[in-house]
Amino acid sequence: MPRLSPCEHLQPGRLETRRVLDEWLGVAEAIASCAVCSRDYLLELLDIDDSRRAWRLTPLDPVAARQLVHDLNSGSCDANRAAAEVYAVKAAQPPSPVVVVSEDGSMEGLRRVDTAEAQPTAHWRELSLDGGWLRQNG
Repeated sequence: MPRLSPCEHLQPGRLETRRVLDEWLGVAEAIASCAVCSRDYLLELLDIDDSRRAWRLTPLDPVAARQLVHDLNSGSCDANRAAAEVYAVKAAQPPSPVVVVSEDGSMEGLRRVDTAEAQPTAHWRELSLDGGWLRQNG
């Protein structure tokens, strides 16, 4: 599958949360869309520094994103199904070299940071979240 590109509306930008997948002192992982063009993204927490947050930003196929949000909102009697669907959507798109930074942890006033390479692929719970990435890059 070809790499999907982030839209240009993220400097500064606002994302609308379509479905929170995980939280830790705010949004840690979510499906969100651009408030201007409705491009769908997977946000994954990369770092925290006081109130500032950085998320890895992976553009998603719009059909896959809509289906995932629909399925998660519908629920299932299979406890593993939701996790498997999220994993499949993540695996279908390579990690992006784009990060969005919020000064206050919200989805407004986001600043886009284009990095030279893709960010770590480790789950956000495995990252240090000690502000190091933000102090160095954000």
